[in-house]
Amino acid sequence: MFKIHSLIAGQLGLGHTNQTDRVLCIKSLKFHRTNEKVLLAACGQQSSLVATNFGSLHAFGSNHRCQLGVKPSVLTKMYPSPIKIQCSSMRFSWKQISMGAEHACVLANNGQVYVWGSNLYGQCGFEQKYPMIETPTQLKLVYAGDSM
Repeated sequence: MFKIHSLIAGQLGLGHTNQTDRVLCIKSLKFHRTNEKVLLAACGQQSSLVATNFGSLHAFGSNHRCQLGVKPSVLTKMYPSPIKIQCSSMRFSWKQISMGAEHACVLANNGQVYVWGSNLYGQCGFEQKYPMIETPTQLKLVYAGDSM
């Protein structure tokens, strides 16, 4: 996977927060021993998310609103290198992934949806009384019926 440009949060996954003006490979996402490959990528305001053919999710950049899917830490709010996200105890293959400014959403091939990050305005699909979803949480979609 290659990225270009940078801000200050490590959202390029290069292991540092320095500005770059050329295309660089995210070496930590080259899984030489396992044959794992990045299939999907999404970028938020100051964070990024990738999904692999093995069903793994990796995120990097700012975690100020838990948009990387890890519980907040007083000491670490930025992850300039990819970290593996634990999403349920099941193994999934991902159909689609997306990132908003401070939240993320992933759709599994089986139709399950997981969300995390800022929910200040309900953008994760939960009531606003939950301002932050710290780790990947299944969004249970309720359908009103077959009105179409």
